Amino acid sequence: MTDAQAIRNWHGTGDGYGYLWWNITLDSARGPLDGFFASGWGGQHIVVIRELRLMVVLTGAYYEGPPPGLDFEGIVETWVLPAVSPGE
Repeated sequence: MTDAQAIRNWHGTGDGYGYLWWNITLDSARGPLDGFFASGWGGQHIVVIRELRLMVVLTGAYYEGPPPGLDFEGIVETWVLPAVSPGE
């Protein structure tokens, strides 16, 4: 069993990836928000933004790439973040 602190301190490959998760910075009305995400085949995504205590789960069936305008980052920035931070 791996110590939980060791997992939190591990930075993976140096390009923002480790333990099947990627680091991400999303744009919002309150400024940049740091988080992390996991991606699966066909448009499956889990996005976590600790500062907002937010987890977003997206499912899809886009096996040849998402349609224009439906990338997960755009969905979270355009629709989810404004809904959880109204007025900011």
